[in-house]
Amino acid sequence: MFSRCSIAVMIAAGALLAACSAVPDSVRALSAACPTDSSGALGKVNWKQAEHIRIRVRQGEYTPMVQHFVQGRPYVLSLVNGDTQTHYFSAPGFARAVLTDTLRPGGGKTGRDCVNTVTLKAGQTVTWRFIAAHDGRYTYYDNAFALLGGLIPSGTVVIDEPPAYLLEP
Repeated sequence: MFSRCSIAVMIAAGALLAACSAVPDSVRALSAACPTDSSGALGKVNWKQAEHIRIRVRQGEYTPMVQHFVQGRPYVLSLVNGDTQTHYFSAPGFARAVLTDTLRPGGGKTGRDCVNTVTLKAGQTVTWRFIAAHDGRYTYYDNAFALLGGLIPSGTVVIDEPPAYLLEP
């Protein structure tokens, strides 16, 4: 027989798996503690003029391993899987530090405020449009369950404060 504790663990695991099945194929979402666009900044961005950045995974290695963004600027990040197997871009801290406009293959809307993990199927490119909102260093993992800890980092995303000469007086 199962103990009460093991039954509770099985129920919790089932709830987590059910939550994962409710989001789009390439996105795993968690909407808690994510910034909101209360100023309407996302609607004012000309995404054609935003800086385009590319992070590629090939043979299990992400290139570049460290990527810098500047706080307050819009970006179009292309996550490219050059492998024949599925990889994950799991960066919960980074997801809570950006204002996401769109995220999915082809750049369409996810319908979610906050994304923890992007699933990159073999050969797939996922486009993430966002404004870097909060400065800091954020580690990302090639694992769908980065919140569990104890994982080997795949790289780091850094959101730097704007240079002093760009700040308004």
